[in-house]
Amino acid sequence: MKQIEHLQDQIVERLKLYLPSVAYVGGFPSKPEEFDLANFKMSALVHYSGARYASDNDLNHTTQSRIMRFAIALSLTSLEGEHGAYSVLERCRAALQNFPLAGASPLMLEREDLVEHAPNIWRWQMEVRCQARSISDHQGPRRPVPPISRQKD
Repeated sequence: MKQIEHLQDQIVERLKLYLPSVAYVGGFPSKPEEFDLANFKMSALVHYSGARYASDNDLNHTTQSRIMRFAIALSLTSLEGEHGAYSVLERCRAALQNFPLAGASPLMLEREDLVEHAPNIWRWQMEVRCQARSISDHQGPRRPVPPISRQKD
């Protein structure tokens, strides 16, 4: 399993523990236009939204730091109440803030925003991030290491 899928699956499973049974929780579908929310009062769809990379060593980029972002797209039919947006946002926050992931750092909350409001639907998006390692398949040629001078004074 790829790193992105492995981390996304952990986020999905964590949300399933915290969100009510009336919610559909899963990875964002490959063909969103075919996904029908009509049978659910709410949904939480998780998807990878990108990464930033940083080098740990200017001479060798075999391993790099990878700050990975995931978005949770929430669709709800009400704003308040037990199954409303405010309650669900708090449940998501409680579920994900500092949640330790296998293969990455604990999750950090980035933001949550109201994306859209239409009749009978509220759409929110929550973003989280974690830090993981990116390891190159190509190790490259060995670079010369300058000798360390060990002269006595």
